[in-house]
Amino acid sequence: MDEFVEVSSSIDNLIRLNLITKNNDVIELGYDYSKFELNTFYTAFSNSLDQNSKIRIIKYRMELTNFGMNFFNICSKN
Repeated sequence: MDEFVEVSSSIDNLIRLNLITKNNDVIELGYDYSKFELNTFYTAFSNSLDQNSKIRIIKYRMELTNFGMNFFNICSKN
């Protein structure tokens, strides 16, 4: 679970810094989302809910912004 929280915080910070953006208009149709549904955190939380509650995965794509691409290019120069 700690890894999940760390990744989530990292993504939030990259969005806040405008290095990446979350695009709700584009969904990867062929992407296999089962690895998220089989994640121990997801299954544990899902199993702890009562019968009238449920969680769902909101699908979206993360994209580099122009600023993020420039940042990457500068930092990855040899």
